[in-house]
Amino acid sequence: MARFVKKLGTASVRYLFDLTLHEVDIRVPYVVNVGVVLIRGDKRMQSKLEPQVCSENSKANFNDEKLQIVCSMYKDKQTGVF
Repeated sequence: MARFVKKLGTASVRYLFDLTLHEVDIRVPYVVNVGVVLIRGDKRMQSKLEPQVCSENSKANFNDEKLQIVCSMYKDKQTGVF
């Protein structure tokens, strides 16, 4: 019941978030696999590529991989705040 009362003065707006991964620069003294995770609420997208980085090579190249997530955000009708 509390959730229903909270959303009475709100409007639901659906958004598509589109993220393009180019490269990540991370400096670590050992070999690691790098992955990127995009989370919004209970929705989750993660990169398919997991390039390795080490002390000699600090850049993980994702070859312009795209992550997309669709979610609803709620806007207060009186204040206009999400």
